[in-house]
Amino acid sequence: MNLEIKKLVPELAEEYLRFFDTTPHSTNQAEHRCYCVCWCAANCELENFSNAEDRQLLERVCEDAKADGFDIVEAYPNKEFINTEDDFMGPIQLYKRLGFSECYETEKKFVMRKEL
Repeated sequence: MNLEIKKLVPELAEEYLRFFDTTPHSTNQAEHRCYCVCWCAANCELENFSNAEDRQLLERVCEDAKADGFDIVEAYPNKEFINTEDDFMGPIQLYKRLGFSECYETEKKFVMRKEL
């Protein structure tokens, strides 16, 4: 898989908006469009997150956050797989594999943190 990750900077704002305005979403309903930066993988329902492609985006987020002076990255994966629309934040196994630890949990989610 050839994946290009670009940091969101003002110069890319038009490209970013165009992507989310024109890329079909699973429901294809305007009110369900989301402009957040999310995790997505073809094998999101599987337990194996060992491929470099599956980790590349999260690794880049951590690298960029550290370079920007952040001390911690936090994520909120669901405790159980619901469906691809509601599991956009990625599975807990992905975060554990990249050195995140569980620091808190709610009824439906884990709070995962990684010190940078």
